Parts: sequence; C-alpha cells; structure tokens
Amino acid sequence: MDQSALNTASNNTQLEREEENKRFWIAQLIGWAGFFTLALLFNILRGAPIFVSVVTAIFAFLSGFALSSAYRNFIKFKKWIELPPFKIFFPAVLGSLSVSVVWTASFLSFYYAVLFILDTPESFTWSNALAQWINTFVVMFLWNILYFSYHFIQIGQRSRVEKYKLEVEAKTAQLNLLKAQINPHFMFNALNNIRALTLEDVPRSREMITHLSDILRYSMNYMKTPEIELKQELAIVEQFLELCDIQFEERLRYKITASEACLTMLVPPMTLQILAENSVKHGIAHLPQGGDVLINASLEDQALKLEVRNSGVLQPAKKTKDNNGIGVENIYRRLKLIHGDKASFSLSQDGDWVLASIIIKQKT
Repeated sequence: MDQSALNTASNNTQLEREEENKRFWIAQLIGWAGFFTLALLFNILRGAPIFVSVVTAIFAFLSGFALSSAYRNFIKFKKWIELPPFKIFFPAVLGSLSVSVVWTASFLSFYYAVLFILDTPESFTWSNALAQWINTFVVMFLWNILYFSYHFIQIGQRSRVEKYKLEVEAKTAQLNLLKAQINPHFMFNALNNIRALTLEDVPRSREMITHLSDILRYSMNYMKTPEIELKQELAIVEQFLELCDIQFEERLRYKITASEACLTMLVPPMTLQILAENSVKHGIAHLPQGGDVLINASLEDQALKLEVRNSGVLQPAKKTKDNNGIGVENIYRRLKLIHGDKASFSLSQDGDWVLASIIIKQKT
C-alpha cells in the first residue's frame, strides 16, 4: 500500500487550518488596530493628556488582543463552534462577562498606575469602573458576534461545498475504480484463468464468471448511495479474493472475520474492496512465497473498527503513476466528507504485516 495519498489528504486539511488561522490573525490585528484608533481619539477628545491617551490606548489594544486570543483558544477547547447557533448565546454572554471583568480590572490598574507615576492621581470611583466594564463588555460581545457569525457562515458554505464535493467524488471514484479496481490487467488474468478452468472444472469456472460479473456490476452501481451495509461490502470483497485466489493459487491465503453486531453498520462502498485490492497488488504479488490477507470487522467502544492486514512491507510515501494512490486518497476523502472527525484512516507497518485501519465512531 502507498501512504502518499493519505499524506496528501492530511496535508490539504492542515493547509486549510493554517489558512483559517492566518485569516483570523489578520482580522484580529485589523480589528484591534481599529479599536486602538477609536480609543485614542476618545481619550484625546475628552481632554486627557496626550501621553496618557497614547499609553492607555496601547495597553487597551494589547490587553484586548491578548485576552480575545486566549478566549478564542478557550472556545476551541470547549468546541463551542460545534454547538447549534441557539445554544451559543448564553456561553457567549458568559464569556463576554468573564473576559470584560478581567480586561476592566487590568486596564483600571494600569490606568491608575500611570496616573500615579505621572503624579497626577485621580480618585477611583465605582461609577467609572462600571462604565469601563460596560464598554469592555460591549466590545467583547461584538467580538463574539463577529467571531461566531464568521464561523457559522463558513460552516454553512463548507457544508454546501462538501455536499457538492461528495457528489463529484462519487462520480470520480466510479471512474477511478473502474481503472484501479477492475483494471485491464486484472480482467485479463481473471478471464484467462476462467478460460483454463472451463476445460478442467466447468462448475467452478461458471462460479468464477458469476463472481466477476457481480464485481463489475457492484463497481458500476455502488455510488448510487454514499453508504451501504458492511455485509454487502464483505460479500463483494470475498468474491474479489476468490478471483485472485485462482490467479495466485497457493500463494494467496485470506480470511474474513466480522462480528455479528457490525454487519448492518454502514460504510462507504468499495472501501474494503480498495484495501483488499491494494493488499494483493502491492503486497502478495511481490512475495515469491505468497502471503496472507486478513480482514476483520469489530465493534470497539461504540466505534466500527475495520482492519485489513497483508504480508509485506509498507511502501514509502512517493509519487506514483499507478492508481493505488487514487484509491487510498478516495477512501480518506469519502470518510472525511461523510463522517468528518468521527472517522479516521491509517496505514502502518505492524511487524511483518501492513495494516490498514479504519475507525468510524457510531452515533449515540
């Protein structure tokens, strides 16, 4: 199996996150720079000394920038973005209250310290403190509105784009699988082996023709739905391996195991088929003595765990002209489009085995 496609998909996700972070910091800098300008003008207009106006405006800018950045990390940690919009209001209000209290306390401490150093003390009044707190609360609440509005717009756009991408991926995957899974080389070998069987074992040759016909039909029609039951996928994988068994004879050994609870769970079609084909093509085919392909489906901690093991060595990430990378990247993309962060896909070397693992968390 080739890990380059999986690395490419992961890199694309990382680039999207980096781009989103870049946009945030640009907006954060511009927004607080605008706040600094307004704060400076307000201080000057109310008659405060120029030095005090500049220093306090700079402090308000830096403290607001730092506190809102830390608050953003808290939002991400609590995963508030994943909440429905109507459930965001009260957390946003409480967040604004908390940040504004800290901001007000730090600003007033700095302000009175500056006045003390300049020997122009000013008496502390609770009315001034309340007015300052209201101002900071309004600023932070507006920050929340802008931050969450942006993300909800992005989520809506991303949802529409992902729906479109899923439809495009479905059509593209159908063509890719006709090239990668039911490729001419495989078809040539399968038909030659079946032809040879017709002279030795007619019933078995008919059985193999049925397998081949089912695989072709399945690969042509599977994209009518984004997910199918696991038992359907396992059935077509077994037929594929039956055909490969004719070609490799004693060199290929395979075993498929699945717990009863998993059989009706949904998976993207051709997922295991792609991994089984890669196991044979990039694993068993390169071993003179042959090897094993082990497929297992189990339910662990409310998650469907699919494993495909094959004898051999994991190929290093590299650019390749074959279709293995297309198939692997297709798996990764479809899992992310359908299940998002609730699904994961990994390729690794496990002793003498190459292990492909898919985990799909089930809805509770």
